[in-house]
Amino acid sequence: MPILERDASRDPAESQHALPKVPLPPLKQTLDMYLKSMEHLVGKEQFSKTKTIVEKFGARGGAGETLQRKLLERRESTTNWIYDYWLQDMYLTNRVALPVNSNPAMVFPKQAFRDRKDALRFAAHLVTGVLEYKSLIDTQALAVDYARGQLAGTPLCMRQYSRMFTYYRRPGHTTDTQIESRSGHGHGHGHGHGHGHATATATAASEPEHIIVACRNQFFVLDIVSGLKRLNEMDILSQLEKIVSMAERSQDSLPPFRTSSPPTAGRNGLKPGTNSLRLRLHQWRLSPGVMEMLSVCRVSCWS
Repeated sequence: MPILERDASRDPAESQHALPKVPLPPLKQTLDMYLKSMEHLVGKEQFSKTKTIVEKFGARGGAGETLQRKLLERRESTTNWIYDYWLQDMYLTNRVALPVNSNPAMVFPKQAFRDRKDALRFAAHLVTGVLEYKSLIDTQALAVDYARGQLAGTPLCMRQYSRMFTYYRRPGHTTDTQIESRSGHGHGHGHGHGHGHATATATAASEPEHIIVACRNQFFVLDIVSGLKRLNEMDILSQLEKIVSMAERSQDSLPPFRTSSPPTAGRNGLKPGTNSLRLRLHQWRLSPGVMEMLSVCRVSCWS
């Protein structure tokens, strides 16, 4: 696996236009790799059957050659021949819970806060830093990633960076929908590795000017822009203090949606594609203000 390094001296737009297409391995190499992997996962009898099937599939004039030829044609006619397959099969139709299994997360070093305001001060500093990082992405000022090792000097696609803040995954019964919920500049750097087409696009009328803050099982809209000017760190701290105060005064400290049997934990508190999801969606439609709140979350800068 190539190691990443960043080079701020090269023009991002120029580098992204020069990205090579994702390679397509020869059929024999793919089948050999498949058998090598399966040999350690199944018993001898099952592996013998699998090997026979693979050899028939890869035989001259067989189905493997036909499919390989179609993939070669797809590679020539698309920017990234594998992207849509990966997006659908490995992501949008994957029914396991998103945290850990799909969505990346990070854990910060343990902090020793003196009091609540100290913790909120840290949160305000974090929000400010993330917003500054997002500005680098929006203005395409983020240095391009380059590979080292065997692929030394090869520019890597930066498209995934813009998706960190602009894409919303709408849950469905059998497959989810990926929606781009923003407009304007900053859609990433060009094409190449990792680039493809979203399942759907919902472009907002303007750039998001708020973030979503969760506090005591309640969601709050925190406007990060006032008078066409982004809030500074002290302003954000003041708003966070108000949010905590409002959350503590609230009569309802329980989650707004409950079932007699709590659904499996996942993104939005449930595993998608289950009966719990159908019940939750039905509750959302019947609950006043919930669909409006979901729309606000969808077009937020980030949550």
